[in-house]
Amino acid sequence: MPTVIEIIQQSWKIYEENFKKLLKITIWGFLATSVSTSLIYAIDIFYKGNEWIGMILGFLAGAPQVLVALWMTVTLIGIADSLLEKKSFDIKKSIRAGFKFYIPAILVSLAVAFTEAAGFILFIIPGIIFSVWFAFSIYETILEKKKLVEAMKESKKLSAGRWWLVAWLYYMPGFFWGLAGWLATSILFFAIKQIFFLTNSVLDSTYEKIMILFVTICQNAFYVFFVPPIILSVAILYKYLKKEAVVK
Repeated sequence: MPTVIEIIQQSWKIYEENFKKLLKITIWGFLATSVSTSLIYAIDIFYKGNEWIGMILGFLAGAPQVLVALWMTVTLIGIADSLLEKKSFDIKKSIRAGFKFYIPAILVSLAVAFTEAAGFILFIIPGIIFSVWFAFSIYETILEKKKLVEAMKESKKLSAGRWWLVAWLYYMPGFFWGLAGWLATSILFFAIKQIFFLTNSVLDSTYEKIMILFVTICQNAFYVFFVPPIILSVAILYKYLKKEAVVK
């Protein structure tokens, strides 16, 4: 089994070597996030009507961001598999494959989300356990073409008898990349805040809201930048676990 550091190093090495190709996928995530964020801010600034209608409009404005993010995840999982198997991949074919598995990915993601939510609502601990058990369900769906229930069962098997180890290797690389993204965006926010003299007071003025929107869009670019290494990290762990399962 690889260590956390080895997973991080390998994911970054692969990402660095294929950055330009992967950028063609992640750019769509950035654009969708930016458009959704802009619409939400526009509604907040200019819409003065019914509060409930405003909430519905905000929800509809945020929907494209979620839908594109899932498509990007599905596509990147397929690409990550090719990269780890040292196979060449074609961006157009990868995009088509992303759409092919889109609906199954949505279904398995919803099933896992509801299962984990039920666990957290009940006693919290079951939710944490479920999050590791079913962490690889979407990978089973996309890479092994498993149906929903079968994908969740196969995912659960990968952590059987070694839950703590799998949890550590699953969460820590993601925590590292998430922390890196947070630090990068925090530094960016601080810098822009100083440049444009944004105050710490409540953002009542339209100017300040527009500037915060600009900062948020810039932050989105950084967050999207860290999506591929996160997916690669999980893919690396998944491949190791699958190989060990085959050996056994």
